[in-house]
Amino acid sequence: MTLVILIGASGSGKTTLAKAVSERWRDEIDVLHFDSIGVPPVEEMIAVHGSPEAWQRAATVEWMRRLADMAKDGRHILFEGQTRLSFLAEGAAAAGVLPYVPILVDCDDATRTRRLSVDRAQPELANPDMMNWAAYLRAEAQQSGCEIFDTSDRGLEDCLAYLLERFRSPASPVSDNVSEPEIRRADVADADAIRELTRAAYTKWVPLIGREPLPMTADYEQAVRHHLIDLLYAGNELAALIELVPDEGHLLIENVAVSPRFQGRGYGRRLMRHAEDVAAGLKLPEIKLYTNQLFAENVALYRKLGYSVDREEPFKGGVIVHMSKHLPYNE
Repeated sequence: MTLVILIGASGSGKTTLAKAVSERWRDEIDVLHFDSIGVPPVEEMIAVHGSPEAWQRAATVEWMRRLADMAKDGRHILFEGQTRLSFLAEGAAAAGVLPYVPILVDCDDATRTRRLSVDRAQPELANPDMMNWAAYLRAEAQQSGCEIFDTSDRGLEDCLAYLLERFRSPASPVSDNVSEPEIRRADVADADAIRELTRAAYTKWVPLIGREPLPMTADYEQAVRHHLIDLLYAGNELAALIELVPDEGHLLIENVAVSPRFQGRGYGRRLMRHAEDVAAGLKLPEIKLYTNQLFAENVALYRKLGYSVDREEPFKGGVIVHMSKHLPYNE
């Protein structure tokens, strides 16, 4: 049995591929679509789950449990939908040991625009948000080493031949999602490890802004004493951390850092959800954060997590973006 999971933004071609596989090889491969469970209105997603991303996460975890049950029959399975690699990993862990082959189906923006506007007659979908979502998935796949299948210049037959080969001789399925990461509160003894991880995580931004970002130069002996720093461990290794500062009426996220070795696994988003749990425990109705305007992928991610831009201000030759998320259930 091989479970192949196709993810990708609208217009990538994943649904077309899945439908063609179902038509030609339905006796050999079971094909399932994420959206077959129904996609509620955004207002309902927010009311029930807190944000559209939280709904997507919950739905993905539930789907992975279903796929784990189906996999017991020993048949090949092709599953397609719009979700994050990190949510797939979390769902696989929740379902137990569930080996799967993730593939990001992708295309260039011009091809995506043509497919959505002309082929599907849905030009309203060919908007900047969709292009940003595609870019986010692409970056996540590149960071995690996930296979990326570019359909921009490929015909259907070529794409199907490629995909069928993945069932005949698939790459090693993802199977390192078994243990749940653990989160614990840091103390002074952790200051050196916090500093080392933070500097490693932020080094990639130095060439972009021409200096070391503030978290790289912070005094973590003092930060541990005065802030809440929670550490996320993957097995015995420190993989990520989040630094939180409770204030009057809100919780400030001072720093989120993921070790380069563990990026692309959803640990940053996991810690962002953890921040909401901390805010709930402190009965704080709002979370605030700030980031450099040039960290475009971070700004895009925070928007997807439900954060809005409050203001922008000049800082050391650049621009700082201040963002916040209201948590009405904490009021």
